[in-house]
Amino acid sequence: MKKHAKKCLMTLIASTQITGFFSTAVSGFSQTLYEKTQRIQENTKRIEAERKSKNKLNSQGGCPALENAILELLNPYRANISAKLVQNGKTQLELLEQDRKLIAAARQRSQEMLQHNYFGHTRPDKRSWVTILQEKQYKIQNMVACGENIQKGKTTQLPSAKEIIDVFKRSKVHNKNMLGDWTHIGIGFRAKKLSGGGYIWFVTQLFARLEDEQASV
Repeated sequence: MKKHAKKCLMTLIASTQITGFFSTAVSGFSQTLYEKTQRIQENTKRIEAERKSKNKLNSQGGCPALENAILELLNPYRANISAKLVQNGKTQLELLEQDRKLIAAARQRSQEMLQHNYFGHTRPDKRSWVTILQEKQYKIQNMVACGENIQKGKTTQLPSAKEIIDVFKRSKVHNKNMLGDWTHIGIGFRAKKLSGGGYIWFVTQLFARLEDEQASV
């Protein structure tokens, strides 16, 4: 982002235990995947520059291209950390899969904050953010755990995926959530253009460890 861009970034995190937290030991790690991750990271700056120039808001104030780009950076990051964990005899992290209902819920969370001009893990009616998963007809008792990262910005330009990920990385609790023992993710971005120029925007990451029958693709 240009040096003259004025930014106001805030982040919060919630990681809610629903029915317990379990890890499954997975032995071995693909060297091919590790090498691929390295190549992806080397190309990150070039890819981000190209994507940033293409980021445009749709009629709902969303940007699916940016949402996808965030996941495309997050999974290689998880893979890189996973390689180090395996080398130290620890459990490998799974690459996250997009889940249709989680995406819808994440977009709704960002839209609620944008529409009602607030920032937090409670909803406009003061209920917990977890209730949005119930509204999407998830059977919460069948989810091992779920978590939420949110970020707010007021910038002269729309943010890039790398800028969003980097802010989360700099926060210990947010970074821990991005590297959690999840299987699925939903990412929702919402923004509006300000009358005086620039944008106000919100991004939500919803994480979950889902049983196979719970996932919706």
